[in-house]
Order: sequence, then structure tokens, then C-alpha cells
Amino acid sequence: LLVRFWGVRGSTNASGRSFQEVGGHTPCVEIRCGDRLFVVDAGTGIGALGAALGDEAPEEIDILLSHLHLDHVIGLPFFRPLHLGRTVRIHAGNLGGESPKAPLERLFSPPLFPIRLDEIDPAVRYHGFRAGETLRLPDGATVATCILDHPSGSTGYRFDHGGRSVCYVSDVEHHEPWPSPDLVRFVRGADLVIYDAMFSTAQYPA
Repeated sequence: LLVRFWGVRGSTNASGRSFQEVGGHTPCVEIRCGDRLFVVDAGTGIGALGAALGDEAPEEIDILLSHLHLDHVIGLPFFRPLHLGRTVRIHAGNLGGESPKAPLERLFSPPLFPIRLDEIDPAVRYHGFRAGETLRLPDGATVATCILDHPSGSTGYRFDHGGRSVCYVSDVEHHEPWPSPDLVRFVRGADLVIYDAMFSTAQYPA
């Protein structure tokens, strides 16, 4: 089970020496379960991931979106495997089971963006599910999910492979009771929890 961070910032990307420690890209995390590639969120960091994959990108890639706010999807058109004819599936669980295709088509189309995603890659696939369901992929792989409290909703993901586990919990509001019992159960026993840290304890009440 391998994890690489390609973008960790929210809500905007940033450049300069003061951002060198963790980088300036918005959210994108590569998670490998053996030979299986999952990409969680498609912020500006997904461009760097695609460049690193190059022509050796796997034939099938699953992009799991926590939600569709701009900082989590803005890098999609710049993901190199989309330009190589790879099978790329885009999943979202915060739309009540609806496919993310329609909102992404609104974003990536004129006059907001010059081309549509399916003009870049006609083979791109979209899959909607309900956060809290187990995500089942065509090859039999499964990913556990958890509903998160965030404007327009958000989805947490848990990957279990080879006796190890990692959870991705991004963009979640802190309300009483905190922590949420469902979220505690979701992350219990995980070897690594990737957790939203946009606000400090001092900043959050405001």
C-alpha cells in the first residue's frame, strides 16, 4: 500500500519559498494497492502526477473525488493519461447517487473552458454513488466510503490492502458531537489517516 501526495493545499494553489515544505498544489493523492492506481481528488496536483506517470500510465485509472469544489477538480483536463487514451473512471459520492458528469461538463465547457473532457478523451467514464456505500470497481476491487459534513457534501475513502489501511478525510465540518461516531468507526484501526487541516483550532470558531 503506497501513498504519495501531489497536492495538499486548499482553497487555492500557491507558489513561493514559503510554500516549499508541503508544496503549492491543491488536493491530489496517489494511492497504490499493489499494481492498482487510485487517484483521490483532482486538484492542480494531478497535473504533476500525470507528468510523472508519463507514457507508462496504467491502462485503467480510477479518480475518486471527495467532492466537486473547484480546488478538488480544477486539474482534471491537465491529467496526462486523459490524453493517452487510457480508461479513466471518475467517481463521486456527494451527489446523492447522481453521476458527476453533468456538473463537470458545465465546468469544462465554453465559455468557462474551451474544450469538454469527452473531447479530450471520449473514453472517460463517470460513476455516481452514495457516500457511505462500499464502492465496487469493475475488476472486483472495493473501497469503503463515509459521508462527511461539508457544504454540498463530501466523501471520505478508506483503502485496505496487504494488511494495511489508509483513510482520506478531506473537507469536513466540526459539529457536536465531535468527533462524529460514524467517522471514528470509519478510521478505527487505520495505519494512516489523511485529515483536513485547513483551519487551526484557533481559527475554526470564526
